[in-house]
Amino acid sequence: MYPVVHIDGIRQTEIEVLTSLPAREVGEIEYLPGREATTRFGTGYSNGAILVRTRR
Repeated sequence: MYPVVHIDGIRQTEIEVLTSLPAREVGEIEYLPGREATTRFGTGYSNGAILVRTRR
């Protein structure tokens, strides 16, 4: 399984969404390990979370 991806706070359904996001639009990427992601977001995050914030 893969980590859950959030882009600008919106949960994405597939990790592949990252391949269509141009690098120039990415402002910050944060990885949360499973335990931390589960604490923050609840169940369904045992594989962690990738949080992407775009440039605005």
